[in-house]
Amino acid sequence: MVPIDVLIVEDDPMVLALNQRFTQRLGGFRVTATAQTGAEALRLATSSPPHLVLLDVYLPDMSGLAVLREIRRAGLNTDVIVITAAHDAHTVQEALRSGACDYLMKPFTFDRFRQAMTSYLLRHARLSAGSDVTQDIIDGLLHSGNSASSDDLPPPKGVDPVTLAAFLRELEKAPRPLSASDLARRLGVSRITAVRYLRYLQDRGQVIIRPVYGNVGRPVKTYTLKPVP
Repeated sequence: MVPIDVLIVEDDPMVLALNQRFTQRLGGFRVTATAQTGAEALRLATSSPPHLVLLDVYLPDMSGLAVLREIRRAGLNTDVIVITAAHDAHTVQEALRSGACDYLMKPFTFDRFRQAMTSYLLRHARLSAGSDVTQDIIDGLLHSGNSASSDDLPPPKGVDPVTLAAFLRELEKAPRPLSASDLARRLGVSRITAVRYLRYLQDRGQVIIRPVYGNVGRPVKTYTLKPVP
């Protein structure tokens, strides 16, 4: 499972180090570069586009919003989470209009940071599967990603976001319902692990379970990804 490449853009060395530590504590992400100016951020983003940029607004040479607009103008296949002390409505509005997928105001807790990164990871997995999406899925991705509901909290201990994203990808692209054994073989995990992740998705209401009856023995449960409500 390929991790998400992250570029961190922050001019304060202490905050930069904190954001880097927070990112490294999470599974599924790797910090591939850091920048302390907007010009350096654009050079790095253009030469080797990351999956995700963690972007401050207040930079010494240019606004982070200008960096965000240049990333969009260049057509880079890169997402941006704004992390800043700016709390005025205009800045928030401009960040969202320019395509930021989340907005974290300093100071923030590790739990809020983890929520943003986990929501991004799951959204990235859902949309990178390559299959068509329904209106329900789009509505769920656009309107529930930053809510404070229990569904948006980070997965519990024993459920890794990277592995969870892999399960979602396999279920999304599968042409037929899959059993726990099917998923275990595809992902190279044990059947017990597959059952644990499927139970988690079942508890969240994200899968549809259908029994398949054979000639002998108990029916086999199969799983299909349910559209996001």
